[in-house]
Amino acid sequence: MQILEIILYGEGDRVRRVPFKIGRTNIITGGSATGKSALSHIVEYALGRTEYLIPEGAISRSVRWYALMLQFAGTQLFVAHRAPAALRATTEMYFAVGKELEAPRHEELVGNTTPNDFSQYVSRLLGIAPNLHTPDEGQTRRPLEATLRHALFYSFQTQTEIAKNNLIFHRADEPFLPQAIKDTMPYFLGAVDEDLLMKTQELRRLRRDLALAERRMLASQAVTGTISDRGPALLAEACAVGLLDVGEATEDINVIRALLQQATTWTPQQPATVPTDDSLAPLQAEYSRLSDDLRQCNERIVATRQFESGSKGFTVEAEEHRARLEFVNIYPNAGEGAGTTCPMCNSALEHPTPSAQNVSDSLARIASQLTQVATEQPRFTELIDLEERRASELRLQITEINRNMRAIAAVRPQTNQLLTANAEISRVVGRISLYLESLHDLAITEETVPQVDQMELVSLRTRVAELESVISEGTTEDMLTSILSIVNSHISANAAALGLEYGNDPIRLDINRLTIIADSPTGPVPFVRMGSGENWVGYHLAVYLALHQWFVQRNRPVPRFLFLDQPTQVFYPQDQDQNGSLDVIPGSDREKVRRMFNWLIDTVETMSPNIQVIITDHADLTDDWFQSHVTERWRGDDKLIPLDWLSE
Repeated sequence: MQILEIILYGEGDRVRRVPFKIGRTNIITGGSATGKSALSHIVEYALGRTEYLIPEGAISRSVRWYALMLQFAGTQLFVAHRAPAALRATTEMYFAVGKELEAPRHEELVGNTTPNDFSQYVSRLLGIAPNLHTPDEGQTRRPLEATLRHALFYSFQTQTEIAKNNLIFHRADEPFLPQAIKDTMPYFLGAVDEDLLMKTQELRRLRRDLALAERRMLASQAVTGTISDRGPALLAEACAVGLLDVGEATEDINVIRALLQQATTWTPQQPATVPTDDSLAPLQAEYSRLSDDLRQCNERIVATRQFESGSKGFTVEAEEHRARLEFVNIYPNAGEGAGTTCPMCNSALEHPTPSAQNVSDSLARIASQLTQVATEQPRFTELIDLEERRASELRLQITEINRNMRAIAAVRPQTNQLLTANAEISRVVGRISLYLESLHDLAITEETVPQVDQMELVSLRTRVAELESVISEGTTEDMLTSILSIVNSHISANAAALGLEYGNDPIRLDINRLTIIADSPTGPVPFVRMGSGENWVGYHLAVYLALHQWFVQRNRPVPRFLFLDQPTQVFYPQDQDQNGSLDVIPGSDREKVRRMFNWLIDTVETMSPNIQVIITDHADLTDDWFQSHVTERWRGDDKLIPLDWLSE
């Protein structure tokens, strides 16, 4: 699966086509904001990605369908995905398959598939066999089947990914996707048997057949001893629990069956009064309610008595105060100088005394208050008497409920004993009934015991053991270790060819952590500790090309194209873009850029025509070997979206 064209449909009959060459390196060079970095998002969206990541701007405003013309072995496939109306992916897709295809006209694009159905179809076209990764026991995630969507993890390195040192794989920073990469990578590498799913399903079927055969064998062995052992044993149990009373033991099967049949007519004995939780629960609830009422009644009595005592104390204090005021009131307190001269010695007072009217007013108020208290006093007594009578009634009701609950508790031991005996007899009757039903259903006699084919058991056990050996996790782990050893050798060779730091040390891919580790003489060095942007970009290229070298070598069902966006960004900042010239960067870095492009082109040629690499970058080297691989140059007015598309 490689890309012949990217095709964009605008309004009306506007069509923009970006062609590529099969089985070689394709370079699109251009300045900033020309649409280079959008190409990888366009390809992913056209292939059915559910997220719409194409930037808002000229592309999203002018394109109505995003399409690809794909080349398979002897087959071409055209696929188009309708642009969303509000920056959200749609499920409307169109595809056509044929030996040689022409891109359809805009008006012919009508949805005939969905992203999920398209993914399933292309997965089969790629040769992805039925597969299923089943998580280890105890894991909560669901089994996962590798499809086109997972294969595309190895086809893209976007501008924001290719220069990172904390991730290597495409979309490995999105939720849940790192685990999906880990789960499906063994399949794409070829560590999982292509027929694993079919063999797993066959193993499940054989295990089920074996379990049934073994149960039949156990039933056969049990039946052999049923007539001589099970019947007399059940008869003895029935006698032990008082269900039957047999004088002398018998071995006559007909007599035993008759006695056991008689035992099945037993009915449980019911006690005269059965105290249950249902009869006790209402009493307990009523007891609780009455207790609360009695507590509240006592609280009201105490509060009323305290209030009554307080009112009596007030009466005493008020009477004393009234007596003092009446004594003061016996002296005249009127005329000139009233209240300022002592009535006994006629001397001037430092603090004038209250007037007679004030004293009289105070006496009147106290008298009124004393009258009110005297009026309320009988009501306190009446309330206390009422509450005490209510408390007495509550105590009598509580005593009666206690008596009833004690009566139930006294009956319970006898009732429990009878119920326990009934339960034990019921269990024996149940076993007897099952035994008699088995004899009836199987029509068992001593001459008709079902037989089990021993050869069938041996054959099933042998086949199950063989499949378990083939499917065993250990076999997959061993194969994966062997494959990674070869892939790691490719990574190390690529790193050395690119002149990367630790390039002369063994490099290994750790798929559990989705990173690489250099085994240096001083110890392991993880990718995050390998300094400089040159190393980060270089190892992304080394890993991805190594994986594709293995995919090609083993003919694995992975798309045979690789998008690389801005691999020179660490050498060649876009704000220094001068028509793609390398003059803006130091001489040593220029040589590194040349070496990187030269190595990419040479590596792709060694795998030609089985790999297609598409590079979008600012760099535009003048070397002939570079220019021969430039398919598009976007500078000035030349961009992905033609200017006339935006004229309106």
